[in-house]
Amino acid sequence: MPISREDLNAVDQIFGDYFDLGKTPGLIYAVTYQEQILHTKGIGVSSLGGNTPDSQTVFRVASITKSFTAAAALILRDRNLLDLDKPITKYIPEFEGVMVPFPNSPKITLRMLLTMTAGFPTDDKWADRQESLTPGEFIKLIETGLRFDSVPGTNWEYSNLGYALVTAIIVNVSGKRFTEFIETEILTPLKMATSSFDFRRLENLATGYVKRNGAWEAEPFSSHGAFSGIGGLLTNTVDLAKWIGIMIQAFDSESIDQHNSISSISRREMQQLQRIMPPSRLRQLDAPTTSSAGYGFGLAVEEDFDFGKIVGHSGGYPGFGSHMRWHIGSGIGLIALANGRYASPAEACAQALRYLLEKRESAEYPRDPSKILYEMQLQVELLIQNWDNLVADRIFADNMDLDDPRSFRQSEIATALREIGGLLSTRTIADTISDSLSHLSWKLLGHRGALKVEIRLTPNLPARLQVLNVSAVDLIDS
Repeated sequence: MPISREDLNAVDQIFGDYFDLGKTPGLIYAVTYQEQILHTKGIGVSSLGGNTPDSQTVFRVASITKSFTAAAALILRDRNLLDLDKPITKYIPEFEGVMVPFPNSPKITLRMLLTMTAGFPTDDKWADRQESLTPGEFIKLIETGLRFDSVPGTNWEYSNLGYALVTAIIVNVSGKRFTEFIETEILTPLKMATSSFDFRRLENLATGYVKRNGAWEAEPFSSHGAFSGIGGLLTNTVDLAKWIGIMIQAFDSESIDQHNSISSISRREMQQLQRIMPPSRLRQLDAPTTSSAGYGFGLAVEEDFDFGKIVGHSGGYPGFGSHMRWHIGSGIGLIALANGRYASPAEACAQALRYLLEKRESAEYPRDPSKILYEMQLQVELLIQNWDNLVADRIFADNMDLDDPRSFRQSEIATALREIGGLLSTRTIADTISDSLSHLSWKLLGHRGALKVEIRLTPNLPARLQVLNVSAVDLIDS
């Protein structure tokens, strides 16, 4: 998937401008395609007096962790050990004593926790200091009572507490420590060898900083505990590229699952918009967007007006800021990791990704036509060059002659052929786009332009044509 040096220079400029804002002493960013890193660059330092960060430098990625936590919950769901729609008291009995201060409130479910709709207030600053709580201390916190800002299930509100509860559920159901479950079920199978929740086990670790009185001060690392599922993962761009790759791969209909834990079904489910986010809440995820947006399971999901589905998540923590985002259609992704407190590279990532998508001829992922589409394409081309009612009888669905009489279609095609001076003697096609297994458009080149052809197949067997559009266009037309 070619990206020009000129385009990468533009990406470098975007991140250079971000770094110049002075939000972080160090930054590493990467442009990815599927699971591969196409381009990466470090700026500043990973620690004061240290080296410039590179693709191996490990950062705390904060709330990017939530995508791993959600994946762990779905692994247990797929093993029939969890039900997303059962009250969470089934998995955390101590939650039975929590009073919801609204009449006729539904029971809180795991689905509500995963989609940030359990009714808890936003809690970033408080929750970021709770990571090291022991399980016993977390249970005491629950038993002392919890606050609610809305009726559970009715409103989206970013909640770390909700994901801490998901973390506890994973521990109780799996019988393993949360960090152990993530490592054995996700990190190890994906060969994310430089990822961990224990900073003491890692090399090439960036130091986190906060700026006070114009000077950078080092922030201490917190140890893993009951809140690790909200933001405790430490990793680098190489490992995160693998994570992005397996998420994009889930949408390849011909791909065979290579990962024994997280099914393609669950990975796609994570990346589906489960709850719309009110526009006033988008800034909580640093989600610059020209689209409708919402939350999946541990991931923010945007449906961009121009480019389709874009998925990702931000992270902010004492000492660190991070962002990852990817475009499903093209397979292009951006990762940025910073070692400044709550440094937010999200806007730079969004700007860089949008720039790269705008520079592509088509932001759609190159997809080869299915066999039945290809066969129908050849039949349609025969019909265009030499109309034959027997061919039309064989490939037309019953709506086709009702939509337009055959004589009209034949006349329209003949007119279009005259406009382009006829087709070239050798079959020459261009701009083939197939965005599903039933839809195809392409151009047949002529002497003074091209025929733009579009077909769509019926949902029944045998597949027949329900749409056939043919028009004359200039060669430079889209």
